[in-house]
Amino acid sequence: MPKEIPLQLDMLSGELVDNRSRQQKKKDKAQELPQQAEMFSQRELAQFGVRARPKLPLSPKTRLELAVEDVRTEEEKERDIRQQIQRDTYPMPWAAEELPDNPEAAA
Repeated sequence: MPKEIPLQLDMLSGELVDNRSRQQKKKDKAQELPQQAEMFSQRELAQFGVRARPKLPLSPKTRLELAVEDVRTEEEKERDIRQQIQRDTYPMPWAAEELPDNPEAAA
């Protein structure tokens, strides 16, 4: 439902005129815009005595490493490499037959 704008009658022309100040118009326009709802209460946002970035209690001898583990078997790795090569290779127009997926089955 649109908000009614207070209009006044102009004595000379007889037309309705908006005589609000620039600041009043700006304030009314800002109130019509959608307001963002808060996701968290003010109490949850500001916790006094809590560190935002606590430090890990590490001794100087502790070494942190990022270990990358590949849990695939050797056959799965070879199959994935072969599929990637086939995707990246441009097909030859004169090659009528396709390469087998399993080289042991062709032999």
